[in-house]
Amino acid sequence: MSSLPVPVNSYVRQDSTMSDPNASIEVDFLLPTGILVPFHCSGSQTVADIKERLWYEASKYPLFSTLRQHGWYVFMFVNRKAEQEECFDETLRLCDLDLYKPLFKVMERKGNEEEKKMSTQISWLIGRQVKEFESSRDPEVTDFRIAMVNECRKAIE
Repeated sequence: MSSLPVPVNSYVRQDSTMSDPNASIEVDFLLPTGILVPFHCSGSQTVADIKERLWYEASKYPLFSTLRQHGWYVFMFVNRKAEQEECFDETLRLCDLDLYKPLFKVMERKGNEEEKKMSTQISWLIGRQVKEFESSRDPEVTDFRIAMVNECRKAIE
């Protein structure tokens, strides 16, 4: 039985490289057409800049004509907690994202973008997914939430 060699490529994670704004990182992008587009990005590039360059690079690949303008799409990636995360804030730099691997899935935007963007920002601030926070059934957490709502109502009055 022969084993195939495993190529060493962009999927070998190096934490210092991923968070370094001056580093050049090979990033792979999976388009909705099923085409994989690889190219090097600087850690200091914003998501908006990367998306614009991706559309330029993707124009060289088959099925590009079936894609809409890049504004219709959002990047999805897997973070270091092994959770899928959509990147709605296109002002973030590549080094600011909590990437597990330098791989993005390009998806059409769905749902309420403002709400998702706000949820992403809150999750980033509290260090926990909002849906985990909302689904907590701990009675102490529930009591705290009720007390906070009552305090807010008092402050408003």
